[in-house]
Amino acid sequence: MPCTLKRTLTATALRALTSFIVLCCCGVVPLVTLFGLPGGPVTFGALALALLASAATIGMRRRAGRPLPQRWRREGAVAAAVTLVSVGTLALWLPVPWTVAGLRATVQERLLGETPEARVNAYARAVLRGDEAAALGAWTLPEGELGEGRWQALRERRTDVTQALLGAGLERAYAIGHIEWWVTCCEPGITDQPRGAGGARVRVEFLDRDGLPQAYVFDVLHRDGPYWGAALGYPVRRWALYDVYPAGEAPLYWRFVHEPPVRWLAWPPEAAAP
Repeated sequence: MPCTLKRTLTATALRALTSFIVLCCCGVVPLVTLFGLPGGPVTFGALALALLASAATIGMRRRAGRPLPQRWRREGAVAAAVTLVSVGTLALWLPVPWTVAGLRATVQERLLGETPEARVNAYARAVLRGDEAAALGAWTLPEGELGEGRWQALRERRTDVTQALLGAGLERAYAIGHIEWWVTCCEPGITDQPRGAGGARVRVEFLDRDGLPQAYVFDVLHRDGPYWGAALGYPVRRWALYDVYPAGEAPLYWRFVHEPPVRWLAWPPEAAAP
C-alpha cells in the first residue's frame, strides 16, 4: 500500500475515532443507560455521525473557497464510503419508524417519568419508608369489574402484600432485576423489543432483616388498554402498576404467563382443567 494512501487512511481513522469517542461519551452512553435504547444501533449511528462530521469539514472548507488538499479529497471519499456502509447497516438493524417516532416517544416517556421502573420505584420506596398510603396509591386498581371476583381478589392482594412488606423489616436497598416485556395487542406474547411492549413483568428483590433476599414480581402495564406500537406510530405510553406478588405465585391482573409456551391462567383457579 503506498505511503500516501496509508497516511490518508490513518488520518481519516484518527479524526473519525476522536469524533466517535466524543459522541460515545456525550450521546451513546446517555441514550443507552437513560433511555434504554439498543446499544448496537445507537453505536452505528454515532459512527455514521462521526464520519459525516469529517465530510462536513471538507465541504465547509471548499465552500469557503479555500484550496482543498489532495489528501483531503481521498479522505472525503473514504469517509463517504464508510458512512454509507454504517448508515445502511443501521437502517437494516433499526427500522425507520423506530428511529423517528419510536425514539421521540421513548424520550418523551423518560422526560415524563412514564416507565415501568418509575412505577416500581414509587411503590417500593413508599414501602421502605413505611408510608402505607403512598404505597397503596402507587398500586393502581383497574377500572371496572374483572369478572368472577378477580377485582376483589386483586384489591385484597394489594392490602395483604403491602402490609406484609411493611411488616417484614426490609433493608432500605432493593434491586430491579430481569424485565419480561409483553406485547399486549392482538396475540399477547413475549418480545425482545421494549419499544413495542405494552406490559412489563419486573422481578424485584428486597432484603429482609436477616439479609435474605425476598423476590417479588411487579406487573406494570399500559393503562390505556392494548398497546399497538408500530401500527399506530409508537404513541407515548402511560404505565400503571396493577399487580405485585411473591415470585412463584400466580398473577391476578395479567393472567398470561410464559412457561413457555405463553398461556392464559384460567379464573377462578379451580376452573382450570385437571
